[in-house]
Amino acid sequence: MEKVKLIDKLEKAIIESFPNKDSNLQLKIITKKVSELLDERLSPDRVRKRLNKLEKNEYITKKSRGIYALNPIYDFDTEDGEPLSLKSEPIEIPLERRETHTLELRAAIENWIKHFPNPPHLENTYSRFSASVKKCEGHLLFDDLCNHLHASGFDIFDKWENYKDEVKNLEIFENHLLETMKLNISKIFDKLPIRFVNDYTSLYSDYQCSIPRLVLDHILKDYALDLRMKNAQTDEEAEALNNEWSLPIDFIADPPLLESGDSIIWGHPEAQSPCWQLLRIPKRDKDAFMQGKERTIAFITHPPPEIKSGIRELADKIERLDQERENMLKELQSSLYCQCFSGECRYLGA
Repeated sequence: MEKVKLIDKLEKAIIESFPNKDSNLQLKIITKKVSELLDERLSPDRVRKRLNKLEKNEYITKKSRGIYALNPIYDFDTEDGEPLSLKSEPIEIPLERRETHTLELRAAIENWIKHFPNPPHLENTYSRFSASVKKCEGHLLFDDLCNHLHASGFDIFDKWENYKDEVKNLEIFENHLLETMKLNISKIFDKLPIRFVNDYTSLYSDYQCSIPRLVLDHILKDYALDLRMKNAQTDEEAEALNNEWSLPIDFIADPPLLESGDSIIWGHPEAQSPCWQLLRIPKRDKDAFMQGKERTIAFITHPPPEIKSGIRELADKIERLDQERENMLKELQSSLYCQCFSGECRYLGA
């Protein structure tokens, strides 16, 4: 064993946050324990930076995203030479207590499964996705699950973090597409102070325009349906998908002009089903609208190739996320069959 002298109280607290030399701890747990030991509220970022330094010196190893362990070849002393009280072997926890805790962890897993969010698309917005993530991670034992599932051979937490990161990237990609489409429409109606909105079922104020959102959603739905048809496992599934029907883009592109007080709405009334509204303007701006109407219809029916290819790429990304979600749910369901989870646990004292 090599002796290592720790140079400050933060490093000492980090090392002492590990119950023993065989512990595997998540960053959140380390941060909480270090804050308790120092009686000071520390940010995960500050603790992570010091962990990275200790990892660079090979005193700490990073087993996976957010999971750290001590390097067993080292013994640690304080600056004055006093050894830290780390046990060489894990504390033995009675089987009955571990089994009871496993039941509690299963409840956390079942909560995770219940609220596991679909990737954002037509039926699920990014805000709903975030709300579902909070419900999953809001369970009191969610952080503790990371230790137990990882120690029991389930790498679901790495996949979960990657899933959330991919959804963030998906939102960035989608917003880029929408901004490109908005720029196109703004150039067509350069004489009108267009304001873009996402709700195309009802426009309440003049100059509201929903064209980019409507076009993206409509084309995305068609691409997504094509992908699902190609991936259909049975003839019955393919037939059911074939019966899903959506309005042709040509029909959506040229709705009637409706009068509403001093305004004109280009779209269908809310009382009609299906209902969609593309643009609302004051009656005084009708001539400016008519000048751009045909160009707008052409844009809706034949978006630029980079937009269509971007929406197809968006559909592919959503399809991959759907598959990732399905695989993660299978892994979580499988974990429910564990009779007794392994791993370190601050609730059991080991």
